Amino acid sequence: MEDRPIYIDIDGTLTDEPVEHWGVPRSERLAKVKRMLAEGMQVVIWSGGGTTYARDWADANGIGGAVCLGKPEFCVDDNPSIRPPGRMRIIPPTEFFD
Repeated sequence: MEDRPIYIDIDGTLTDEPVEHWGVPRSERLAKVKRMLAEGMQVVIWSGGGTTYARDWADANGIGGAVCLGKPEFCVDDNPSIRPPGRMRIIPPTEFFD
């Protein structure tokens, strides 16, 4: 196992596609996340709904030990070719910091 986090979305991934706030948790997927955390894996729960939304959802569903974040607008990386095009906007450091 690599020492890298696994990022898991909430709505439509850990839940059905919600019609209202949060949606219905998919118990088998939630159970796997709980096993991953128990095994010491780094799990980041994230959502386009933002950090507070992700944290509240994780707490309400018994995975409060996961790190929770809102999905990023973009990432800054010196090697943008390691990600498939169109997945996430990647800005090189020379563009971001200069």
